[in-house]
Amino acid sequence: MFQNQTEDIALNKLIILFTINVSPNPLYKEKLMETLMTINDTNYFLLQQYLSELIHSKMISQVEDENLIHYILNKKAVEALEHFGFKIPEDIMTKIKKHFNIQSVSESIKTTVESTTYPKDNGEYNVNLKIIENGDTIFSLYISVPNKSQSDELCRLWEDSPDYYFKSILDLFIKS
Repeated sequence: MFQNQTEDIALNKLIILFTINVSPNPLYKEKLMETLMTINDTNYFLLQQYLSELIHSKMISQVEDENLIHYILNKKAVEALEHFGFKIPEDIMTKIKKHFNIQSVSESIKTTVESTTYPKDNGEYNVNLKIIENGDTIFSLYISVPNKSQSDELCRLWEDSPDYYFKSILDLFIKS
């Protein structure tokens, strides 16, 4: 009994992650809830709970854009989809893709986030932060920091909220 319930919860969370991942546009809370309730016939309160748990576990992040909050996947969520996405029933994936007018999952943009630390001879560390879309590096930043703990913290922050930091860096250079 409990195993089936646990599997249902995990499946619903995977469906949320998949929906955010394949959406061609940022998904704001209302649109995400509407999409999921239409496609998967799940009630609003359970979806709220699952969404809160995914945010709390840092699988997804909330990004504020013009005073509205939308959701992005973090590295852990992308890895979860890569490892367990096959558990989402094909008919549900088809409904989600059809909802967004997506022909194939392979046509969607595959984004990965990387952070790498390189020790220097003087005891400092170089950190390389990257965003890669469909195999092409679209963003790469090298930062020199004084010690290992700062390099680890920088990598953790980057991997937890890459879109937030990427947008913040771009905003420094590009004024709307």
